[in-house]
Amino acid sequence: MSSLRARGSSAAIKLLMAFRRWAEQRNVSELNINMSVAVEMSRFNKMMSKLGFRCCGSNFSLGLGGQSSDFLPTSIAREVT
Repeated sequence: MSSLRARGSSAAIKLLMAFRRWAEQRNVSELNINMSVAVEMSRFNKMMSKLGFRCCGSNFSLGLGGQSSDFLPTSIAREVT
C-alpha cells in the first residue's frame, strides 16, 4: 500500500518505466495494467494515457458482504435462466 507521502511523486512512473524496459528486454508483445481501486481514477487514466497506454476495458466489482449469492435483479435473472 502506498504511503500518503509517496502520492504525487514520480515513483509510479519510475516503476512503470522499469516494468516496460524489463518486458521489452524479454520481447513481451503487450503490457496490461489494471487499476482495481476506485481512487483518483481520472488522474490514473490521464497518467497512463500520457505514457502511451490506451484504455481497453473496465473493472467491475460487487461487494457481497455475506449476503446471499442471489444478487441478480428479477428482470435479469429471468433472462439468464
